[in-house]
Amino acid sequence: MPQAHGFKACTPCRKPMPVSDPHDSCLRCFGEEHQTEQCKICKAFQPRTKKERAFRLKQLLMEATLQPLGPKHLTSALASSVHSAPESLRDPAAAKHQMLSVPEHQTRPRHCLSSPVRPTAQPEGRYGHSPYRRPAPSKAPSTDKSGKAAVPAAVALAPQVPPSPSLSDLSADESCLVPDLHHGHYSTTQRILKLNETLMYECDEGYHTRGGNTTEEAVCGTYGWSLTPNCTKVMCSLLSEIEHGNFYPRKKSYEEGDVVQFLCQKNYSLNGSDLIQCYDFGWYPEPPICEDRRNKCPPPPQPPNANILTDLRTYHNGAKVHLACQLNFTMKGSEEIQCENGKWTSPPSCIEAKEKIPCDQPPPIEKGTAITEDKMYYTGDTVRYSCDHGYSINGSNEITCKMGKWTAPPKCIEKLETCSSPPAIKNGASFGPILTNYTTGSSVKYRCYRYHTLEGPETVHCIQGKWTAQPTCLEPCTLNVDEVSNNNIEMKWRLEGELFFLHGDTIDFVCKQGYYLSSSSRQSQLTVQCTRGKLIYPTCIMKDPKEKCGSPPIIKNGDVTDPRLTEYESDSSVEYTCFDHHFLQGSNRVYCSKGQWTTPPDCIEPCTLSKDVMDKNNLILRWSFDDKSYFFHGDYIEFLCKENHYGAPSTSEFDFRVECSRGQLTYPRCVERGR
Repeated sequence: MPQAHGFKACTPCRKPMPVSDPHDSCLRCFGEEHQTEQCKICKAFQPRTKKERAFRLKQLLMEATLQPLGPKHLTSALASSVHSAPESLRDPAAAKHQMLSVPEHQTRPRHCLSSPVRPTAQPEGRYGHSPYRRPAPSKAPSTDKSGKAAVPAAVALAPQVPPSPSLSDLSADESCLVPDLHHGHYSTTQRILKLNETLMYECDEGYHTRGGNTTEEAVCGTYGWSLTPNCTKVMCSLLSEIEHGNFYPRKKSYEEGDVVQFLCQKNYSLNGSDLIQCYDFGWYPEPPICEDRRNKCPPPPQPPNANILTDLRTYHNGAKVHLACQLNFTMKGSEEIQCENGKWTSPPSCIEAKEKIPCDQPPPIEKGTAITEDKMYYTGDTVRYSCDHGYSINGSNEITCKMGKWTAPPKCIEKLETCSSPPAIKNGASFGPILTNYTTGSSVKYRCYRYHTLEGPETVHCIQGKWTAQPTCLEPCTLNVDEVSNNNIEMKWRLEGELFFLHGDTIDFVCKQGYYLSSSSRQSQLTVQCTRGKLIYPTCIMKDPKEKCGSPPIIKNGDVTDPRLTEYESDSSVEYTCFDHHFLQGSNRVYCSKGQWTTPPDCIEPCTLSKDVMDKNNLILRWSFDDKSYFFHGDYIEFLCKENHYGAPSTSEFDFRVECSRGQLTYPRCVERGR
């Protein structure tokens, strides 16, 4: 059977596995018996790859443990279309085992070094329907007089066929089929995912997702995938015609890696690079322009015994060049010449001095001394300086006599002190070469112990005998089982092993069956954040199962579409909408269930383009269609530097493509050339 793009067949079981895995067998076939420490392939993996493989193996083992039906039972159940309990549940002992094996809530494994995994809510209204949705069975099976499920004759006579891997994942809930993906691969080999599960995929080199990234996530929702996985070729925009010039090759579309060359007509020359290339972020460098040669000057003339102090690549009308005479020569004329209408103004001449002009004694400096001789100093003579104990020369230690004047003398500055060993921090340590002392400018890095989160600078520097501020290692949180039980709550997702949560991680709780949050509490209080090793647990109280819901939750930057009521019946629902230009994240419909509303959506603020900040940072928009007032959360805006400006040293070319993130834009900065 041909495999999907990005997958190959496992040698023992013939099931699909990623082509990026050098092994011949899949994780399911290896099992826990595989000795990763002795395997040469596994030992060569990066630490992140090792953790992902271990995490995936735990998932496969848990799926096998929690699977209530064997292949024989499942095939029989599918053939007869009967959804009654399996035979194993009719036995009390087997039923007890079954209840212990399958928890009430969905079971998910947790890797201790990562944040708890929570399903992403299905955003409605922004995405269309997907053809990859598997609907849930809607009709109950028919029965005969004895009360047993009736089996159609055609099905009953059919031979028993072992189930395919995809059928073993079917449940009473809705699910989504994983679509074929060209020029990319998925992070899982599963072909069917359940409602609210996340599918991650990565595009091959030279291709990108719909959002312009190399990786993207799709969520299985009620109406299919939130977005259909797709990898498209990286393309660049079409090039505009160049006045008084041409370029080749000419194409209907340009792909990443394409190179275009520019040429100018007669009597015109290029201003800029003649070659530009298509990258994943667009063309670089910018296309050149063709300028009239009459608007440019040739290289400036250099008079005898003179030096040119200004060096430019091209000289346009108005450009100025400074000249200086060599030693023992004096200048006659202006020391500056200018490009005018393609020609230079008259340069000066350097005339040899007929008589030697002496210099005064070398100027004194603080904390230093000039090493002089008992003589007169003339043009070309030099004098050296030395600094007092504890001070060092800043600049050249030598000055020169030029036509009766000394060049600028150096300065003596205090020698910088060294630093002792870097200070220790709680729950962490420094690493790198261990020295008894560190010179100014040296640096060391800190690392936190396992499960601790580093807050502050990872690197500290030695400055004039003192270390800059050290970071802090924030403690993790450990789940207190007694407090969870006493507060009548339980975790939304069941996790295995000892539960550690890093600082900043969030944990979702739900009320136990028959309990609810008090009217003075908000639904958001069921989501708790780990803060410096502490968790504030919510409390649920006993409730009446027939209790109605009050007014729907109030959200920021949005509201319900219909007028609010003071009371709602159980199982009723309301729809939310966001204000203009705001992005709705989550489900736009919430339901009243046993006196509580399901989680409402968030309305994420848009970004507003600031012309003042753009002018201050010397920026212009790259595309004219970006000249608008608002940008949705997740939109991208591209900038360029103004004419005669370039990106500041702290910025890169990627900083000029800015994403709107929750109402905030991070503007790049350009500085004027020559500064």
